[in-house]
Amino acid sequence: MLGIWLPKHEVWTDEHHIKHHEQRVRERELDRHQHEHKIPGIASQYVIHNDPVVHNHDIDHHLTFYPHPEHKRTIPRLIVYVQTFKAPDGRALSLLPLLEHQTGITHVILASVHLHEKPGEIRLNDHAFGDPTWDRTWEEVKILQENGVKVMVMLGGAAAGTYKRLNGTDHEFYEYYHPLRNLLQTNNLDGIDLDIEEKVPLTVPIRLLTALHRDMGPQFILTMAPLASALAHKDGQNLSGFSYFDLDEFATAPGSDTKLVHWYNGMFYGGFARGPPFYESVMEQGWEPERVVLGVLDCKDDGQPNGFVHVETLGDTIRSLRRETRDSFGGVSGWEYWDAGQSEYEKIEPWMWVKKVGEALFEELPYVEEVKSELR
Repeated sequence: MLGIWLPKHEVWTDEHHIKHHEQRVRERELDRHQHEHKIPGIASQYVIHNDPVVHNHDIDHHLTFYPHPEHKRTIPRLIVYVQTFKAPDGRALSLLPLLEHQTGITHVILASVHLHEKPGEIRLNDHAFGDPTWDRTWEEVKILQENGVKVMVMLGGAAAGTYKRLNGTDHEFYEYYHPLRNLLQTNNLDGIDLDIEEKVPLTVPIRLLTALHRDMGPQFILTMAPLASALAHKDGQNLSGFSYFDLDEFATAPGSDTKLVHWYNGMFYGGFARGPPFYESVMEQGWEPERVVLGVLDCKDDGQPNGFVHVETLGDTIRSLRRETRDSFGGVSGWEYWDAGQSEYEKIEPWMWVKKVGEALFEELPYVEEVKSELR
């Protein structure tokens, strides 16, 4: 059989087979409609027209988003982290080529947000959210969102201290939490990614996730960024100090079984992205593939050099995982955007790296036909 688990089904029955066939027919009808109306469709659909207003944002075209019908899949996701806001040549980094070149980008995560010792002192890297340094970034964030891209921020990372400040009494917690919540609301952000690289008790992420879910609503995206090993083994290598298995069990919306963490941006660095086995070991632990994103380095300088995988090899891995998960694969995240593609055999622009990954994620695969053959 194709793969080793059947997402959401214990047994692949004729009923499931029929449902997938009906879904495929609907998708083909949609594809024919798109072709007749000349609307490109990879992850998102765009038409391009001149708009003088957008020239103020240093692009030549405004890209208007046409959302998919409701039955279209919300996975896989194509995510980039952005922490360095300058291009390799020193120019200011623009995020708009992700739209201009129709890369298929679905989520952009701005990194890293830190809570400083004084409650309310919150910075994105070295500057407050309202600092003029970020004026251009916030303008581009609005354009990304207008075109259907979800924009989030990453909280924490390698610099310790943020989560320890959230590990106090309720009064101490809310002194730090309320200013963070207010910033998320003021800047109209779509979600937050919790990257906990300091040892804290399980109560810290659960209290934070619960508060965010309560105050921001269920549509606000809550993700976490553990080492892949923390998802592959209950006692696997872990930077956070708690079990992600325990967290996922207990972090549910009050009064329901709904998971507070929408998905995990696992750090599959090293040889993990060269082939499916390590991702499969995560699935074997009971994680749904829809909720596990394959996090990779997009340049060897962004982590340990042996953690980098060339985009062609990564594309093969993505296609293999899509087949094995029957297209329930959660997606790919790249760390980090500014120098993506600089370590390829021939250097390519960051947006080109993203587009190559998007092609592997969103191209049509004959996995349904393969399943049909196996069931005969």
